[in-house]
Amino acid sequence: MSTRKRHLATFLLVLGAVLFGMVLAGGLQLTLPGTADPQVLSATQVAASKPSVAAIPSFADLAQAVDPAVVSIQAATIEKGSRDRRGVDPFEFFFGPRRRGPGGPQQQQPDQPEEYRSDAGGSGFVISRDGLVVTNYHVVEGASEVKVHLGDRDYRAEIKGTDPATDIALLKIDAGNSLRYLELGDSEVVRVGDWVMVIGNPLNLDKTVTTGVVSAKGRSIGISDVSFENFIQTDAAINFGNSGGPLVDM
Repeated sequence: MSTRKRHLATFLLVLGAVLFGMVLAGGLQLTLPGTADPQVLSATQVAASKPSVAAIPSFADLAQAVDPAVVSIQAATIEKGSRDRRGVDPFEFFFGPRRRGPGGPQQQQPDQPEEYRSDAGGSGFVISRDGLVVTNYHVVEGASEVKVHLGDRDYRAEIKGTDPATDIALLKIDAGNSLRYLELGDSEVVRVGDWVMVIGNPLNLDKTVTTGVVSAKGRSIGISDVSFENFIQTDAAINFGNSGGPLVDM
């Protein structure tokens, strides 16, 4: 009789502990997996299954905003001398011989130097409403005529100033209206790892956009002019014809 009482007391003790645990779990807002609300559980599982990945930025809005201020530049130089001594024209290397007027160059007397037109191309960008344009000095170096293509029009440009040491040239066009322009940035606040965009006209391909990051600052590559020795290095693709175009931050 005493054994049956002990078994009954043990059963009641275990039953009481189970009931107490269920009451405690309810007070703490805990639910057993089998009794959970299936909708809440599904939402929790979906949220937990999504990986935490940083979004890669789109440059579409930036490219659209910058585009109206980016120009292409054509610089023509009239020179005299033997064409055999000119060296290789990189544009002719890629695209074949240029046409230089109807019928090709005019025939010259054997004792007279040949006169020929040398064309160079590059990029640039507007930096003021009244038509100031920045490009590289080597794009317009020695040019007899400079034209700026902006939008769907060509403008004759005046070279207002040059700085060969830093390879900068300042041009001026008269568009007859207020222009969209880009403000010059502060290279001191640029950080390694920042996203950047390059836009220009590489290999005569108008308004080409490439992107990358700032790979390093203050780069020195051992060229003779020490004023150049403070480069911003980027892994954004830059090709012939990008010269003078902008490097734009986000």
